[in-house]
Amino acid sequence: MAWRIGDHVVSGELWNTRRNSVNGWLEFAPDEGIRLELTGNFEGELAGKHFRFKVPPSEAPTDEDDSRLNLNDLEVMQSGGVGDVLLRIVKIPRGSIKEFYLRSKMGEPTPVDEKPCLYLEWYSQNGRVVAEIVDPQLEFVTEDDEPAPVVEPEPLPDADAMAVGPEIIAFDEDGVHHVDDLSFLDGGPPASEDDPYQLFPSDLERQISESVTGDGESAAFPSGSGERSWDEVIPGIDEETKQMYEQWDEIFDGEKDEPLATLFDPPMSLKRPEHIADEEEAEALVKGLLTRLATYSIALDMCEHFTALDAYRLLVDEILSDAHIHPNLTGTGFVQHYSTWEHCPTCEAEFDAEWEQRKKEKQNEDGPDDLPY
Repeated sequence: MAWRIGDHVVSGELWNTRRNSVNGWLEFAPDEGIRLELTGNFEGELAGKHFRFKVPPSEAPTDEDDSRLNLNDLEVMQSGGVGDVLLRIVKIPRGSIKEFYLRSKMGEPTPVDEKPCLYLEWYSQNGRVVAEIVDPQLEFVTEDDEPAPVVEPEPLPDADAMAVGPEIIAFDEDGVHHVDDLSFLDGGPPASEDDPYQLFPSDLERQISESVTGDGESAAFPSGSGERSWDEVIPGIDEETKQMYEQWDEIFDGEKDEPLATLFDPPMSLKRPEHIADEEEAEALVKGLLTRLATYSIALDMCEHFTALDAYRLLVDEILSDAHIHPNLTGTGFVQHYSTWEHCPTCEAEFDAEWEQRKKEKQNEDGPDDLPY
């Protein structure tokens, strides 16, 4: 069963400007939405594009809409594989769905309008997710449209903020800002450079020492992560939070990890890479694998140089055969990412070239190492 969220999307922005990678966001309401980090590509006229869109106000969902889903179960960060992402034309009945059904049942013609539809499909920790957005206000973004990077202003010459004390900048009801100078505290900033505004007690080091070692005697920390329970670390911790922290400990320690290949239920029967006929077959197999991996909160970040066959070979020969993960990783909200960058000669060569270029630029800035005197 798929999550169909198209009726809840009000705006979004998606990038496929780098091959094999899709990133972006979808908004359901102010401060409510999801982010996408997916492996794959758009199709048709969307391929390789960066675009943003909005739903017309007349089509946007409202809080009174009884059909709205509870979207809280959707992971905020959606990781996995791209399905079908394309722009197509659909036929929309002019009347209500009920009217369309009744007229169709009686064999009567139903007037329809043809409208563009943005079809978004992907496979993530939540399984299959589909967003069909009818008649969006779509805008393609080019490099020339990108906003210029924000440049941090340089401080004025000889500016000394410490000379006037700290300030608070606020806005009143009319939007006019005013500045409150706090240099009056304790008669102005004290002379201490370590704590000029007396934010910490003078015996802070002694208090920390006593809290750690008890009565000031030397006390050793536990040698293992499991020797101190969360009841000791956070006295009065509630049981639900304690269980969550303990599960995080298991995941980070890796002591209960299991071979990834053993977690598939039902088990997968995979072709050997050398038996793959072509890129089309490899792409279908990679999509299937990414779909299954996403349900276990595992993602493959794929560089632009890798082909589908390269990715399939890496998944079968390296990741599936060697990787170990916690069986309950999905319940934590974490995602285990693997990447092709570490296995790509082109990526490695580009990294080395960039590193050498930075070294040369640094040497030019600093001058020669060997001074002539």
